[in-house]
Amino acid sequence: KDFYEDSNLIFKLLHPDDRYRIQQMMEGNLDENRPPAKFLTKSGNIIWVFHRSLPRRNSQNEITGYIGIIKDVTAQINSDKQLHETENSFRYLFENNPLPMWIYDYKLKKFINVNDAAISLYGFSKEEFLMLSYNQIYNNNKNEMLKDKNIEQVSTEIISEQIHKIKDGKLISVIINSNYIKINNSEKKIALEVIQDITERKIIESRIQESEQR
Repeated sequence: KDFYEDSNLIFKLLHPDDRYRIQQMMEGNLDENRPPAKFLTKSGNIIWVFHRSLPRRNSQNEITGYIGIIKDVTAQINSDKQLHETENSFRYLFENNPLPMWIYDYKLKKFINVNDAAISLYGFSKEEFLMLSYNQIYNNNKNEMLKDKNIEQVSTEIISEQIHKIKDGKLISVIINSNYIKINNSEKKIALEVIQDITERKIIESRIQESEQR
């Protein structure tokens, strides 16, 4: 009823940020790639609306009105926004984590991303890491127990002790916390791993054992 009584109500309900853009679209001054617009509800809330409209013209080709459709996409917009915020939070935690972390393709054993702490510990630049195979840092056979294991047959989190070779050839002892993720129900699986350098601890433990045996 309100819309019949006020032909300009649809424009009045447009959020101020979108009024000029929508007006230009309806006058044909912008292309058809129309993102959702913000509208104000009667209660004052903001909703996101997908819209398409065509002008009605008289015999003199003058615009006398519009025929259009609108669809409330607020839930989708909010979900996308939340997903984006989650991705940004994860990226920040990954890049700024004081512990070395990396992500690699489980099947191809190729690194996808590494954080600064991993670069500092292993001595490889990020570009060098992305050229490496994960197997190139392995140094002992006990790591092979994870090599061909089917991810569906193990827990989503695995903690293992491994020996890795860093860029200068030195060997370090590490504890690896591995989480395996299947991407969008596809065959692609990635591993997110957190690395803890325990080399100094292993040296101290070895010295204690030697002194006890004397």
